Amino acid sequence: MLATVEINKKIICSSFQKRWETYDRYALAQKSIAKDLMQKTVSLFPERSFGKVFELGCGSGLLTRELIQAYKAEQFFLNDLCSDLEFRLSQIMNDKAWSFHPGDIEVIDFPSEVDMIISSSTFQWVNNLDALFQKISSSLNPGGILAFSTFGSQNIYQFSQLSGNVLNYFNPEDIKSKLDPFFDDIYFVEKKEDVYFNSVEDVFTHLKLSGVNAFKSSGFNRSKYLKIKNGLSEILEEEKKITLSYHPLYFWGRKKEY
Repeated sequence: MLATVEINKKIICSSFQKRWETYDRYALAQKSIAKDLMQKTVSLFPERSFGKVFELGCGSGLLTRELIQAYKAEQFFLNDLCSDLEFRLSQIMNDKAWSFHPGDIEVIDFPSEVDMIISSSTFQWVNNLDALFQKISSSLNPGGILAFSTFGSQNIYQFSQLSGNVLNYFNPEDIKSKLDPFFDDIYFVEKKEDVYFNSVEDVFTHLKLSGVNAFKSSGFNRSKYLKIKNGLSEILEEEKKITLSYHPLYFWGRKKEY
């Protein structure tokens, strides 16, 4: 039976802060997910110019780069849990009108009268989705756009089965029911992104250097490490490769007009 990992925002931030220099190189699935999210957003919402656009959980800027190529805005607002990203983001934003708003999205104040709120691979770290969707709705103009990706229950299940730990992922119907009070025209896509590795060491390197190692907060020790290593070695011997399956969920909607 898998144990649910308690979300510790300090550990999450610390994990990513140590890996910003390597994140873009090793976050293969997250990079693909950001591109997919942006491409579908553009196809659903072809208007290319907005007043205010707010990105939640921008991280190293994987989605940010896609966002500023796809859309123009009078003002971009960028947020991340970690506060040390402003200089890195300034190199991406260049001459765009933008501001950085660091902190926990469940705690910080959001700007008002926003036309689009977008986020990639962030909401799985949220404790209270109902409250967050209400907060997002309050920040958006009527008819404003919400676009986001998060992860489903089968996310890196191969690793979770060996570690015995898993995040408390929401299923798509739960997410949709939480969106329904605030948004119309909800659209949903579910995918699977497989990443392949030729050695056990490559798996640990991928997880470590992409910053996605918040499982350490749940009793991760040498005994658990050896259990995971041995399990991955058995998979490699049987299948000649190791697969980690990412399970992205994509949602889009417009804030209700009333």
